[in-house]
Amino acid sequence: MYHRRKSTKGFKRVTDSVVLKTVGLIKDPPPKPFNNWKDYLTKSKEPPKPYRSWLEFRIFLGPLKNVDYEPYKIPYTVVEKKNYIPDGVLGDYLFEVKGRFRTREEMNKYIHVRNSISEDMELIFILQSRNTSLPGAAKRKDGTRRCIEDWLQENEFRYTYESELVYFMRELKKEIKGKK
Repeated sequence: MYHRRKSTKGFKRVTDSVVLKTVGLIKDPPPKPFNNWKDYLTKSKEPPKPYRSWLEFRIFLGPLKNVDYEPYKIPYTVVEKKNYIPDGVLGDYLFEVKGRFRTREEMNKYIHVRNSISEDMELIFILQSRNTSLPGAAKRKDGTRRCIEDWLQENEFRYTYESELVYFMRELKKEIKGKK
Protein backbone atom coordinates (compact mmCIF):
# COMPACT_ATOMS: atom_id res chain seq x y z
CA MET A 1 0.00 0.00 0.00
CA TYR A 2 1.25 3.49 -0.89
CA HIS A 3 0.65 6.29 1.60
CA ARG A 4 2.27 9.31 3.12
CA ARG A 5 4.11 9.33 6.41
CA LYS A 6 1.82 10.61 9.15
CA SER A 7 4.26 13.30 10.24
CA THR A 8 4.79 14.80 6.76
CA LYS A 9 2.54 17.80 6.18
CA GLY A 10 1.18 18.57 2.73
CA PHE A 11 1.36 15.07 1.25
CA LYS A 12 -1.90 13.27 0.62
CA ARG A 13 -2.75 9.65 1.17
CA VAL A 14 -2.69 7.60 -2.01
CA THR A 15 -4.22 4.17 -1.72
CA ASP A 16 -3.57 1.15 -3.93
CA SER A 17 -6.91 1.92 -5.57
CA VAL A 18 -5.77 5.38 -6.71
CA VAL A 19 -2.49 4.01 -8.01
CA LEU A 20 -4.24 1.21 -9.90
CA LYS A 21 -6.75 3.64 -11.39
CA THR A 22 -4.11 6.05 -12.63
CA VAL A 23 -0.75 4.34 -13.16
CA GLY A 24 -0.61 2.97 -16.67
CA LEU A 25 -3.33 5.28 -17.94
CA ILE A 26 -0.84 8.10 -18.47
CA LYS A 27 1.58 7.76 -21.38
CA ASP A 28 3.71 10.88 -20.74
CA PRO A 29 6.53 10.94 -18.16
CA PRO A 30 5.70 12.52 -14.80
CA PRO A 31 6.61 16.17 -14.18
CA LYS A 32 10.01 17.01 -12.70
CA PRO A 33 11.37 16.27 -10.07
CA PHE A 34 9.41 12.97 -9.94
CA ASN A 35 11.04 9.87 -11.44
CA ASN A 36 7.89 7.80 -11.80
CA TRP A 37 4.11 8.14 -11.54
CA LYS A 38 3.94 6.32 -8.21
CA ASP A 39 6.21 8.97 -6.63
CA TYR A 40 4.15 11.71 -8.25
CA LEU A 41 0.88 10.26 -6.96
CA THR A 42 2.17 9.84 -3.42
CA LYS A 43 4.21 13.03 -3.05
CA SER A 44 2.57 15.67 -5.23
CA LYS A 45 0.23 18.14 -3.55
CA GLU A 46 -1.37 19.19 -6.83
CA PRO A 47 -3.17 16.98 -9.38
CA PRO A 48 -1.77 16.77 -12.93
CA LYS A 49 -2.67 19.66 -15.20
CA PRO A 50 -5.24 20.53 -16.49
CA TYR A 51 -7.26 18.90 -13.70
CA ARG A 52 -8.23 20.98 -10.69
CA SER A 53 -8.63 18.12 -8.21
CA TRP A 54 -7.58 14.52 -7.74
CA LEU A 55 -11.28 13.55 -8.01
CA GLU A 56 -11.49 15.09 -11.51
CA PHE A 57 -8.18 13.42 -12.43
CA ARG A 58 -9.50 9.94 -11.46
CA ILE A 59 -12.87 10.43 -13.14
CA PHE A 60 -11.59 11.86 -16.44
CA LEU A 61 -8.86 9.21 -16.77
CA GLY A 62 -11.31 6.49 -15.80
CA PRO A 63 -15.06 6.34 -16.46
CA LEU A 64 -15.19 9.67 -18.35
CA LYS A 65 -11.99 9.20 -20.38
CA ASN A 66 -13.92 9.74 -23.65
CA VAL A 67 -15.64 12.92 -22.40
CA ASP A 68 -14.09 16.30 -23.24
CA TYR A 69 -12.65 17.97 -20.14
CA GLU A 70 -13.61 21.64 -19.73
CA PRO A 71 -14.08 22.11 -23.49
CA TYR A 72 -15.66 25.56 -23.40
CA LYS A 73 -17.12 28.31 -21.25
CA ILE A 74 -20.85 28.85 -20.79
CA PRO A 75 -21.80 32.40 -19.88
CA TYR A 76 -24.32 32.80 -17.09
CA THR A 77 -25.73 35.87 -15.45
CA VAL A 78 -26.13 36.75 -11.79
CA VAL A 79 -25.87 40.49 -11.34
CA GLU A 80 -22.96 40.69 -13.69
CA LYS A 81 -22.12 38.40 -16.56
CA LYS A 82 -19.80 35.56 -15.64
CA ASN A 83 -18.58 32.42 -17.36
CA TYR A 84 -19.13 28.85 -16.28
CA ILE A 85 -16.74 26.15 -17.47
CA PRO A 86 -18.31 22.69 -17.16
CA ASP A 87 -15.92 19.96 -16.06
CA GLY A 88 -17.11 17.77 -18.93
CA VAL A 89 -19.50 17.84 -21.87
CA LEU A 90 -21.11 14.96 -23.72
CA GLY A 91 -23.58 16.23 -26.31
CA ASP A 92 -26.18 18.27 -24.42
CA TYR A 93 -25.04 16.99 -21.03
CA LEU A 94 -22.76 19.11 -18.84
CA PHE A 95 -20.87 17.35 -16.03
CA GLU A 96 -19.82 19.01 -12.79
CA VAL A 97 -17.53 16.96 -10.54
CA LYS A 98 -17.99 17.91 -6.87
CA GLY A 99 -16.33 16.87 -3.66
CA ARG A 100 -18.27 19.49 -1.69
CA PHE A 101 -19.78 22.96 -1.89
CA ARG A 102 -17.64 25.59 -0.20
CA THR A 103 -20.18 28.44 -0.03
CA ARG A 104 -23.85 29.24 -0.56
CA GLU A 105 -22.82 31.48 -3.46
CA GLU A 106 -21.25 28.48 -5.18
CA MET A 107 -24.51 26.56 -4.76
CA ASN A 108 -26.54 29.43 -6.19
CA LYS A 109 -24.19 29.63 -9.18
CA TYR A 110 -25.53 26.32 -10.48
CA ILE A 111 -29.11 27.59 -10.36
CA HIS A 112 -28.02 30.59 -12.46
CA VAL A 113 -26.11 28.35 -14.86
CA ARG A 114 -29.13 26.11 -15.36
CA ASN A 115 -31.27 29.17 -16.07
CA SER A 116 -28.68 30.40 -18.60
CA ILE A 117 -28.25 27.25 -20.68
CA SER A 118 -30.63 26.04 -23.37
CA GLU A 119 -33.58 23.87 -22.37
CA ASP A 120 -32.04 20.96 -24.29
CA MET A 121 -28.98 20.95 -22.04
CA GLU A 122 -28.74 19.33 -18.62
CA LEU A 123 -26.25 19.87 -15.81
CA ILE A 124 -25.40 16.58 -14.06
CA PHE A 125 -23.37 16.39 -10.85
CA ILE A 126 -20.84 13.66 -10.11
CA LEU A 127 -20.33 13.51 -6.35
CA GLN A 128 -17.24 12.15 -4.65
CA SER A 129 -19.10 10.65 -1.70
CA ARG A 130 -22.50 10.35 -0.07
CA ASN A 131 -24.02 12.66 2.53
CA THR A 132 -21.45 15.45 2.40
CA SER A 133 -22.79 18.31 4.52
CA LEU A 134 -23.66 21.65 2.99
CA PRO A 135 -21.75 24.72 4.21
CA GLY A 136 -23.20 25.98 7.48
CA ALA A 137 -25.65 23.06 7.80
CA ALA A 138 -26.90 22.72 11.37
CA LYS A 139 -27.42 19.35 13.02
CA ARG A 140 -30.93 17.95 12.78
CA LYS A 141 -32.69 16.24 15.66
CA ASP A 142 -31.63 12.87 14.29
CA GLY A 143 -27.96 13.99 14.28
CA THR A 144 -27.64 14.31 10.50
CA ARG A 145 -26.98 17.50 8.56
CA ARG A 146 -28.49 18.78 5.32
CA CYS A 147 -26.31 17.37 2.56
CA ILE A 148 -25.50 17.96 -1.11
CA GLU A 149 -28.00 15.32 -2.23
CA ASP A 150 -30.82 17.11 -0.35
CA TRP A 151 -30.00 20.36 -2.16
CA LEU A 152 -29.66 18.70 -5.57
CA GLN A 153 -33.02 16.93 -5.18
CA GLU A 154 -34.78 20.09 -3.99
CA ASN A 155 -33.41 21.95 -7.02
CA GLU A 156 -34.14 19.08 -9.43
CA PHE A 157 -30.56 18.38 -10.53
CA ARG A 158 -29.63 14.87 -11.59
CA TYR A 159 -26.57 13.40 -9.86
CA THR A 160 -24.55 10.24 -9.42
CA TYR A 161 -21.54 9.18 -7.40
CA GLU A 162 -17.98 8.51 -8.50
CA SER A 163 -18.43 4.88 -7.40
CA GLU A 164 -21.53 4.46 -9.64
CA LEU A 165 -20.34 6.47 -12.62
CA VAL A 166 -19.62 3.57 -14.99
CA TYR A 167 -23.18 2.26 -14.61
CA PHE A 168 -24.64 5.79 -14.83
CA MET A 169 -22.76 6.54 -18.07
CA ARG A 170 -23.96 3.26 -19.59
CA GLU A 171 -27.58 4.26 -18.86
CA LEU A 172 -27.02 7.84 -20.05
CA LYS A 173 -25.65 6.61 -23.38
CA LYS A 174 -28.80 4.46 -23.81
CA GLU A 175 -30.88 7.56 -23.03
CA ILE A 176 -28.95 9.57 -25.65
CA LYS A 177 -29.47 6.85 -28.28
CA GLY A 178 -33.21 6.82 -27.46
CA LYS A 179 -33.46 10.57 -28.17
CA LYS A 180 -32.06 10.19 -31.69
